[in-house]
Amino acid sequence: MRFRGILTECDFDFERATHYLKIAIDSGNIEEANKYKGRRLSVEIKELEHAKTPSQNRFFWEIVSQMANVLNTSKEEVYQHLLTHYGTPVAELKAEKVNDVLGTDLHYIIQKSGRKYNYYLVIKGISLMTSKEMTTFIRHTLDEAADLNIDTVPPYEWERLQGLWNR
Repeated sequence: MRFRGILTECDFDFERATHYLKIAIDSGNIEEANKYKGRRLSVEIKELEHAKTPSQNRFFWEIVSQMANVLNTSKEEVYQHLLTHYGTPVAELKAEKVNDVLGTDLHYIIQKSGRKYNYYLVIKGISLMTSKEMTTFIRHTLDEAADLNIDTVPPYEWERLQGLWNR
């Protein structure tokens, strides 16, 4: 079970010698959470990573469109090439068929085939990338565009964009 929220209070009960955390959750199934009340749990708290921004998405697809025009191919072909070379791996899995491993906006590359199983490298699609992952992915995309002699953004503009996206 996962929740997103804000840690609102950290406290220590001297009588019970116990630390307490209070978290205000964004949404969730409170009945499901109540099943765990009173049980020992393993809890991991980490800062929420920011999703990619709409401006990152627009910028990326504009560059991909220019690359597709130069290469005389589709935007999807360019996107698949970029994911294959620079995408964020999620997992390396073994499965009989690809439908056993894929979820929403995950992409795969067959690494090798075995007798009974195929091995897949599963890569995040851009809709699942964080802002930081997307910035790195765009940097690689710009490098590939430059190799095709496509004018993109000057270095000072790239620095400004990175600053906006990686706050």
